[in-house]
Amino acid sequence: MFRILRNKKPEKGPLLNPLTPHFIEAEHGLYVEKLNAALANPDIQNIALSGSYGVGKSSILKRVAEIHKKAVLELSLSTLAPIEQPEGEDGLPKQATTPTNTIQQEIVKQLLYRETPGRTPGSRFKRIERFHWLREALLALLVGTVLTTAFILTGWTTKIVVALPGLHLSTLWSHVAVLCVGTLASLLLRHTFYGRLNIKEFKAGAATVTLDSKSVSYFDQYLDEIVYFFEVSKKKIVVFEDIDRFNDSHIFETLRSLNTLLNGSPQIKGRICFIYAIKDSIFDRMSIAQDKRIFNHDLQAGDDPAQVEIVRANRTKFFDLVIPVVPFITHQSARNLTAQLLQGLTHTIDLDLVDLASRYVPDMRLLKNVRNEFLIFREKILTPGVVGLKLSETELFAMMLYKNTHLSDFEAIRIGKSRLDELYLKSRRTITANMLRLEDEVLQLRRSARLDLAVANRSAELGKQLRAHLMLAVKAFGKDYNRAAFELNGENFTHDNLLTKRFWKTFIEADGAPALIVDLPRNYQEPLTRLTFSRSDLQDVLGTFDPVAWRNVDRNENLKSQEELRDLMRFVKSADIHHLMARDDLTVDGEVGGGGLDQAAKGIFREGLAYQLLKSGYINRNFTLYTATFHGDRVSSAATNYIIHHVDRDKRDEDFALAGDDVEAILRERRSLFGEPALYNIDILNHLLASKAHDHVTGMVISSLAKLGMEQKSFIENYLRRGAKRSDLVERITPIAPSFLAYLASEAELELSDRLILFNSALSKLSSEVKYLTGGELSAFLSENYGKLKLFSSDETTDEQLELAASLFELLGIELSSLRSLGAEARKIFINRHLYQVTTENLQIAVGDQGSLALDLIEQFNESVYSHAINHLSAYLSSVEGISPSVAEGQHFARVLAGSASSDRTLLEQLIRMAAEDCVLDDISDVPSGMWALLATECRFKASLHNVHLYLQEYGAVDGSLAEVLRESGAVTDVGEQGDAEEDKKTVAFAVLQAKDLLSATARARLCASLRLKYYLDPTAIESEEGGLFGELVQRNVINDNIQSYLRVNGKSWSTKENLITSSRKFAEFMTPDAIGHDLEALLRSKSVSSTIKDAIVANALAYADASDTGGLKQLGSYAAERGLRLEYGLIERLAEAGADSNTTVALLGAVLSELTEPQVSSILMVLGGDYAALTKAGKDRPKVPNTPPMVLLLDFLTTNGAVNTYVEEKNYLRVNKKHK
Repeated sequence: MFRILRNKKPEKGPLLNPLTPHFIEAEHGLYVEKLNAALANPDIQNIALSGSYGVGKSSILKRVAEIHKKAVLELSLSTLAPIEQPEGEDGLPKQATTPTNTIQQEIVKQLLYRETPGRTPGSRFKRIERFHWLREALLALLVGTVLTTAFILTGWTTKIVVALPGLHLSTLWSHVAVLCVGTLASLLLRHTFYGRLNIKEFKAGAATVTLDSKSVSYFDQYLDEIVYFFEVSKKKIVVFEDIDRFNDSHIFETLRSLNTLLNGSPQIKGRICFIYAIKDSIFDRMSIAQDKRIFNHDLQAGDDPAQVEIVRANRTKFFDLVIPVVPFITHQSARNLTAQLLQGLTHTIDLDLVDLASRYVPDMRLLKNVRNEFLIFREKILTPGVVGLKLSETELFAMMLYKNTHLSDFEAIRIGKSRLDELYLKSRRTITANMLRLEDEVLQLRRSARLDLAVANRSAELGKQLRAHLMLAVKAFGKDYNRAAFELNGENFTHDNLLTKRFWKTFIEADGAPALIVDLPRNYQEPLTRLTFSRSDLQDVLGTFDPVAWRNVDRNENLKSQEELRDLMRFVKSADIHHLMARDDLTVDGEVGGGGLDQAAKGIFREGLAYQLLKSGYINRNFTLYTATFHGDRVSSAATNYIIHHVDRDKRDEDFALAGDDVEAILRERRSLFGEPALYNIDILNHLLASKAHDHVTGMVISSLAKLGMEQKSFIENYLRRGAKRSDLVERITPIAPSFLAYLASEAELELSDRLILFNSALSKLSSEVKYLTGGELSAFLSENYGKLKLFSSDETTDEQLELAASLFELLGIELSSLRSLGAEARKIFINRHLYQVTTENLQIAVGDQGSLALDLIEQFNESVYSHAINHLSAYLSSVEGISPSVAEGQHFARVLAGSASSDRTLLEQLIRMAAEDCVLDDISDVPSGMWALLATECRFKASLHNVHLYLQEYGAVDGSLAEVLRESGAVTDVGEQGDAEEDKKTVAFAVLQAKDLLSATARARLCASLRLKYYLDPTAIESEEGGLFGELVQRNVINDNIQSYLRVNGKSWSTKENLITSSRKFAEFMTPDAIGHDLEALLRSKSVSSTIKDAIVANALAYADASDTGGLKQLGSYAAERGLRLEYGLIERLAEAGADSNTTVALLGAVLSELTEPQVSSILMVLGGDYAALTKAGKDRPKVPNTPPMVLLLDFLTTNGAVNTYVEEKNYLRVNKKHK
């Protein structure tokens, strides 16, 4: 087979370097000479060839084996890790699991297999070997011969011939047949069961040698087999390689013992020499401790440490000769050796990578393997025909270095579980977290660009300067600054408040010349010390306070900071692993002060080769592309990386940088997966929205995003912040996502200007087939910001777009606060849909420049505006109050009222009150009856008989509202002629008369009189009351002027009666003593009652006196006396007896003296008593009486007829001289 392979055509390209030992005369020749010399020395039996890995020990020993070819036995115990037996394994004695016995077991197995079984027939291990046909055929022939002989001797052959006559065999041929059959059967059975039967102690395949429980070691138990091997094999030199990989120094003691036994064995002719390829460190104490190996050599306490180390590390007791191999490859020389290995190759590997590799991989075999694997991988991965990935030989070589130093991790790359994948994911997380952080910082800067930003930015610095200045000032007065009190514009501030924006904003924006007052601390009874710092004073210390200038400076700094952050975002988005490792400020979690990617890389790889390869950028995010072949010459490395790390592993990375060609490649490779969250990527969506070629795929993505789950919302928000086609996305998603508008208004963290732009796009693509979810935040946003949306002001907006937007506003219940920002078409649509607040401005815009905003005039101009104003009557009335009447023309008043009848009572009152003065209803039946009282309150209908009667029918009585109408009118109008609607008039009249609490008596009487009643009202049907009502009714001829009318007030106060008496024209005719009764005195005293009535009473004085009381009697006498009227003697006598005034009585007597006798007169005078009584009898006394004409007449009568002699005037009196007898 090897000859066939050698005959094949030569391999194209560079040949692979074998990893087998390669003898270099210049480097290894010396050591071969020393070994040959040692082998020639009969005293040397154990030789150590010591040196670190990769120095060429195997090459030296290979050359020695070639020189002593037949005498050399090579035993290699290569292993990746020390062989450990499972604890408690069945059938294994405890000592069999020690490292030394494990090594001995492997050595014994290799010895047993080094000679063919035929050379060691004496071994008790019958090993399986190849089936030898010739030998087995001879053996089978022997068995057949024995079998034939037995058949002949027993006669079985003859019996077979007799039993089978059809064979026609002769005796000779029958024996030959038996021989052939026996031989063939024996050969077939031997071939069938060859190798199928095994002894227990030795197992096929990985030959297992067992250790008896009584044996100490495998060498002890199988010593005879070992000696037998060397006796028959003629091997004199045994080379042990890689025995030190087990890190068990005790094995050298057992091997030395074994060598001694073999050389002392009489069966073995000649010297047996062991050569060991070892590393020196296996005997180092530190190495022993690290490997957890134990030496049982007893050391005396107090020995010198150096001596102790010599005892532990003494190699001479194990070996007869130690030949050290000087390393010819080190960290310094590995670079040259690596370069030599790459000689002859056409490559573009960066020499700096070669330098880096040489510092960490100073092993020739490993470097050769890296080279070989590089060639193979380059042939398969860097295929000239596949240029889409644009892979690098330098990066491939770096990955081969990583593969050879991290074997298992390299294999884990295929399934995405490697440490490189872990670091890659951390790098992507770093990008995502920092993109979000930086975007938030940009957003905050954009939001903070306000006027008070200038003050806010400087508050702390100004506060520090101010406090320092105040401290010096307070200190100059010897006071404690910490106890000082601060006051500005009447507001108290603390020491810490001086650093706040509130303080400085108050200080800078205050009108006039504000001053900071500092009250210094004082002791009891110490006068107050107050310092005053004006704004101009502090400007000299702190600089000019000019917020506008500050704002310009801060705005420029703000914009500069925003641009710097955006530059950093662009860097972060495209940053590779090594870029992020170089930036400690870009933390993995995006938090300030957190660990960066470099720290994470150190935690994963430590600071070894892998870390250096990553930090230098030789291993980057394309590492996966160097682990397997990826076909397709149109798929870039970025696209392939994205597919491998994110699409296929379902790990979304929205910030992964992808060019347009990358997206096209992903579309070709994974078109069916678009719409899955793994493909949510900003650059992908940018490309899809910008291109019309993949509209179906774009629709898949948009439909997926329209679900608005947690993942969808997160991606949409980031895209709306950083995407290039934000408006396009909004326009595509709005028509199919009912909750998108609510999300855009409240959940998406956006700056206001961005939100407005996106809402403008969203509203332009509303769908009539989608019922959009509403909410308070959406309604609030649109209410506050509709005026900033270009959709409503642009002339390019279609009517359909405006209608759909208006429908949304209507669904949300939004009424625009101002129509001014809307374009003409938008105004028209929103006005027709009543989607605006009723304000002065909006009404003026809605109806144009017609001047008045009265409802009746609005109705004439635009019925839609009119109905909207009626439906929002409160707002309308508030808007036009003081500007325009609510109704301008009376002819429309009833119609406006009827249209607003369902409004609140208070609003209707205001509407009626604000109407023009001529807005008075002729007929209240034109409006609902519920409004009559409101109209009446404002006197907005005529007090016609028809209106008043209807009102009374509705409300049953005159109320306060109707009373206002009647009071304002003063009369009921439109009553027609006498006799017309008499019943209605009587109803109105009686209702008016009953409204004594609302209308005065005069007003009621006047109203009743205005009714022009044909017949008098029945006074008995009118409720009697105090006051002048009945008098007014009598006077106005509403009730009959007769005794019945007077009797209705007879039980009331005199003033009420007096009013009627004075109003009556016929009272003297129908009055009676009984009717006057005890009111006689009041009547006669009244100045209002005519003398005709009083004279009529005097004329019938006796009857009236009898019906009256004493007061009436006395007043009757006084009136008669005053008027000079005559009274009957009997009444005069009753008056005197009743105690009437003497002058009155005398006056009445004087009027009738001519009719009286002296006894009659004396009788009355006796009743009067006193001086009057003295006039009746003669005597010497001289009574004194008033000097009045009636008295003079009386004295004259008594002089003639009585006891009076003479009388004389004495001042104001008359002195009477009586007769003595």
